[in-house]
Amino acid sequence: MVSATNLPKTRDLQQYPPTQPLELPTLPDQDESCAKGNLTAATATLLNNWSGLDDTAATWCSMTTLNLHGQGLTSVPTEIGQLTQLTYLDLAQNSLTTLPKELGYLAALGRLELYNNSLTSVPKELSLDTNLYLLRISGNNLTSIPDELTLLPNLVTFTLHQNNLIAIPSNSSNLTTLTTFTLANNDLRTLPSGLSALKNLVSFDLQNNPNLTVPQEVCEMRADISNFYIDPTQCK
Repeated sequence: MVSATNLPKTRDLQQYPPTQPLELPTLPDQDESCAKGNLTAATATLLNNWSGLDDTAATWCSMTTLNLHGQGLTSVPTEIGQLTQLTYLDLAQNSLTTLPKELGYLAALGRLELYNNSLTSVPKELSLDTNLYLLRISGNNLTSIPDELTLLPNLVTFTLHQNNLIAIPSNSSNLTTLTTFTLANNDLRTLPSGLSALKNLVSFDLQNNPNLTVPQEVCEMRADISNFYIDPTQCK
């Protein structure tokens, strides 16, 4: 695994054909959740066994921060979606390959750390976590990311470096709140049009994508982005 400070990877535009206007995914109402005040002792026991903690249902339901960084986790239970008070969730530096769609129930979540796992996909339901401002998924095995993630309205930091991506969604220009966007150390081949709409970018990293053809529009963004990183031969 790579360190969280190292740089990015991505996937081919042909994998992302132009889509019709995106719609948010939906999830059914939960029968049990902290929001409903009915988290059971059995669910608390399941979460304790998974996390190595020893908390009551009431404590789980009052939890706003859950830090399970580097705990050797290989899975995440669907019951994670019942912890509706969470604003910070750190699952980085584990051995996760998949994530449950129930993460989309965490409407209060602002910061989600997933870097340095073995993820091959992330659920489109993350787009329901509309308070997310930081999403770090670098150092995984992603070959694509869901188009729906470009609907996150408050995303400021999005790190995707050191994956296996060959393109990013064609509607990435929707992410107008981004200040940091890292795509280095992937296998990007091309970039979608419209990225110049990302007027708030302060850091944009495209380094180490040797097969990338960079549109002139992107090269011209260098004048307005204080930390713009790209291999010199790719922008004249």
